[in-house]
Amino acid sequence: MKNILILFFCAISQLQAQTPLTGTNWYLTKIEENNQIETVPISINGTTPGNWLFMIYPLPSANDLGSTYCFSFGGGIILTATSFNFVADIALTLNAPCEWMTNEEIQYFAKYYNFFKNYENDTFTYIIQNNQLVITNNAGNKAYYSNVPLSVEEPLEQFIKVYPNPFEDHLFIEDSEGIIKTIKIFDNTGRIIKTVSEPTQAVREIHTNFASGIYFINIETKDGRIMNKKMIKK
Repeated sequence: MKNILILFFCAISQLQAQTPLTGTNWYLTKIEENNQIETVPISINGTTPGNWLFMIYPLPSANDLGSTYCFSFGGGIILTATSFNFVADIALTLNAPCEWMTNEEIQYFAKYYNFFKNYENDTFTYIIQNNQLVITNNAGNKAYYSNVPLSVEEPLEQFIKVYPNPFEDHLFIEDSEGIIKTIKIFDNTGRIIKTVSEPTQAVREIHTNFASGIYFINIETKDGRIMNKKMIKK
């Protein structure tokens, strides 16, 4: 599936910890850099945060890498119960094309890649608590992961409704629990054409003077979850 980023780190030792790190699918949820937190951006093709996949494989060799995403990187590591070190330079693979990616996703990928690449000669520490993996690099920046994709953890459709579809001159976004932080509307090229911050109405009416075509509604909640809807303008 092209909407999954897989980072394969080939481990050359076994992890001894309360929750297995090796062989587990860890899904990136956010990066904390200089005390600023950024969540994984949504893709206009329906990707949800948590689907940027990170894995460590306990293999006898540190040279086996793999990816099913157009951007991937990885390398061999020496793994302990609390830290790991790269045994060689991190390898970056670009399997273009990736025209469907937004500029926001590409920029976020660069931030995520540099989180490891800029410190590949240093020691990374990590901790696993409550099904969350937190990796810290030598600058004190952190990458957070869940072992369950956010799209599976809690469907937002039970709280948020977007209608009608198709729509004409306006559409409605219903927020029964008051959990929406930001609404973004993208056109089919990935360009943001409308943003609504901190909506206060239980039912928000959005007037659209858009051309006919396909649009994507990106809704971020106050606790960092994302909902994405594909809509058609008549």
